[in-house]
Amino acid sequence: MKKVLRYFVIGAIILTLLIGTAIGQTITSTIEVVYNSVNLTVNGQKINADNILYNGTTYVPLRAVAEALDKEVGWNQETKTATINDKAETVKVIRVVDGDTLVVNFQGREEKVRLIGIDTPESVHPDASKNVEEGKIASNFTKDKLEGKEIELEFDVQERDQYGRLLAYVYLDGVMFNKTLLAEGYAQVSTYPPNVKYVEEFTETQRTARENNKGLWNEENFNNEVVLEVKTSGNYVGSLNSDKYHKPSCRYAKNIESYNEIWFDTTDEAQNAGYTACGVCKP
Repeated sequence: MKKVLRYFVIGAIILTLLIGTAIGQTITSTIEVVYNSVNLTVNGQKINADNILYNGTTYVPLRAVAEALDKEVGWNQETKTATINDKAETVKVIRVVDGDTLVVNFQGREEKVRLIGIDTPESVHPDASKNVEEGKIASNFTKDKLEGKEIELEFDVQERDQYGRLLAYVYLDGVMFNKTLLAEGYAQVSTYPPNVKYVEEFTETQRTARENNKGLWNEENFNNEVVLEVKTSGNYVGSLNSDKYHKPSCRYAKNIESYNEIWFDTTDEAQNAGYTACGVCKP
């Protein structure tokens, strides 16, 4: 059922946002604020909250609205953005299918869960030729850690994939297991928009595991395959969806989403990776 937020206007439009230190900015000027009473109703329930009247506008604490909706407040420090998100769903793991797929009891029924943003080697693929010993190693690691345990699921933008599986970040005792698999070297980063919430953290975690030859990593090889390191900065940038590389100042470079960026330090590095120079910025 879609939840509706109703609000009333008292001399001004009620705006829902975080204020003060929550927006990550230092307030250097002195302002006069007045706490007042506002009739705020969420799903028919009156909310009692301290509101601030400033410069003719009434501001309602975001957390009060989130709690009324049984949601959580999120904060992205990089973009200085506050969000209202679903709370993590607690479920029990019935069995582990492979390194990155589980079966859980979700709202009274069995559901498959695919861990977002990572990929482990195959162990139960219908095409037996794709199953490898490394896949069994990753699967056994996940089974040892999660089978029979209570876990929490955090969803991203897209909740299910084309196969109907739940797509989630899995937490065990408050620690994200997706990152654990990366940190221990049993998975590699594999992100698909729009579920890219933690792509930068995942990339950094994988880099550390790779440098320390954790798990299935052996120098630049993961599962006996060469994996190109994905950098987050450099002298030239390309897109994972194209074969061109650009100067960072190029107008085409500015259109590349951060989760699709691939960076190079030299033109030789870009060309060795199969990229050709942009004809506009001529790097």
